Amino acid sequence: MNAREPNAWTRYLEADRAGRTDEAERALFEAFGALPRPAPRAGFAARVMARVVPPSWFARRWVRAALAASALLAAASVLLVLPAAIPIAEAVGPGGVLHLLADAFTGFVARIGRGAEFWRVLATVADAIGATVSQPRVALLLFAQLALAAFSLSRLAALARPRRYLHVAS
Repeated sequence: MNAREPNAWTRYLEADRAGRTDEAERALFEAFGALPRPAPRAGFAARVMARVVPPSWFARRWVRAALAASALLAAASVLLVLPAAIPIAEAVGPGGVLHLLADAFTGFVARIGRGAEFWRVLATVADAIGATVSQPRVALLLFAQLALAAFSLSRLAALARPRRYLHVAS
């Protein structure tokens, strides 16, 4: 391209003003094709991902220290209880130890069963709410409240959205 020949942007503007859309489009494609294609710097994706992905819980030094301290305390407590447990196990024999373990397991399961009563109360409350909501008047009221809340939220979001004005010279 020599110095006297107009560049692609000038050709586009002239062709657009004259109404020659095909020529304007070709000039526009040529102008955009001449623009440099930006590329991110090396390591960009790795830096972004390092900031987005939080480190694992176990990567934190204090978590690993707490786990190590817990394991040491558990081992120490077993070592402290073991001298007292061995004479009891020898006194009751293998059958007695098995009986103690079975009693511990059945006691645990029984406590879980008593805890399930709490869930039955919650299930009864949920059934009552479900029966109320299934009535057409209540369901319509809930739907109206949901629609009002969605509309209010959309209006609030519209207020928070930045407004941009485009002025075009004619």
